[in-house]
Amino acid sequence: MQTSASRVLQEKLQEQRKERQYFDEALKEMNRCKDLLEYSLKEAWECKNQEFRDSQRELSDLQEDIKSVRQILEEKETQIQGNQREISRLEASLRQKDEESDHIDSVEIDHQMQIDSLQEDITYFEATVKQLEDSCDSLEADLQSEEGRVRDLEATLLKKETEHALTCKSLEVRLRVDYL
Repeated sequence: MQTSASRVLQEKLQEQRKERQYFDEALKEMNRCKDLLEYSLKEAWECKNQEFRDSQRELSDLQEDIKSVRQILEEKETQIQGNQREISRLEASLRQKDEESDHIDSVEIDHQMQIDSLQEDITYFEATVKQLEDSCDSLEADLQSEEGRVRDLEATLLKKETEHALTCKSLEVRLRVDYL
């Protein structure tokens, strides 16, 4: 019995050794898996840390880019505002020039109307002068004709006066002769 108990004990001991060996191997495998897992986690952690640092650098670069773009946008906005002020000034100047041009156009129209009116007056006066010159020519012709008639009348009158004077002289002479 002792042998059998010893055998049973030995078998149990051997079984426990196998279990212990299996357990030790399983523990080793678990430790190896744990080490691999820790190594993988460490590498993943370092990789993620590197990605995070890279992201932070990219974020910092992006923030710098955004800051630069904002500064450029502010400068452009300032330029736009300056350009808008210049446009407003130019539009006001253009409106003023348009008003001046309209005024000048109005003055030119008034002057043109006055010129047209004066030209009409000149045309009228020229026609009137022509009529007066024609009338003058006609009057001069009439005057010359009348002067000729007056000369004729004067000559006739002179002739009649002479005849009258002769008649009077002749009568006087006759009267003297008769009285004598």
